[in-house]
Amino acid sequence: MFRRISFAPDGSHVCGTNATLKGKNIAAMISREGWAASGPSPKKSSSQGDDDESHHHPPGAANLVGHKQPVVSSRHCPVFFTVPSSKRKRPPSAEEASSDSESDDNGGDGEPEYATLVALGDKRGFVTVWSTKSSRPLFKMQCSESRCAVTDISWGLVRSSKGDGDD
Repeated sequence: MFRRISFAPDGSHVCGTNATLKGKNIAAMISREGWAASGPSPKKSSSQGDDDESHHHPPGAANLVGHKQPVVSSRHCPVFFTVPSSKRKRPPSAEEASSDSESDDNGGDGEPEYATLVALGDKRGFVTVWSTKSSRPLFKMQCSESRCAVTDISWGLVRSSKGDGDD
């Protein structure tokens, strides 16, 4: 069985294939920040408080669930996509907006303002495409009627013309 992993174009995480979690086939997005993966939530004992750190997963760590057969290949798109402001968790306050215009970075904290895409192929011929800013796949398609494994994936770039002759 093929197990093709893929690094994000910014190097922030790697997508590991052929993983399972609680009996479900997943692709594990493993954060380079401490090489942490998103796993099942730890059970709290009575001695533990409501410490938010026990639930914190580094940016990029996620379990991509949605394939009935093992995920055997993955490939990140080499292009970064801007996240529309309507997709962000909350609009910035006036103070945050003015401070963002003065400095371009978030001080190194938090998630980036861009998204990357990753395509996953499974043993039954299905491909899903995921965004790092969404918890569900963007789409799922069957690539092979004979249900053979998707052993490799490649991204292609399509250039478009405005029609005015300026390319």
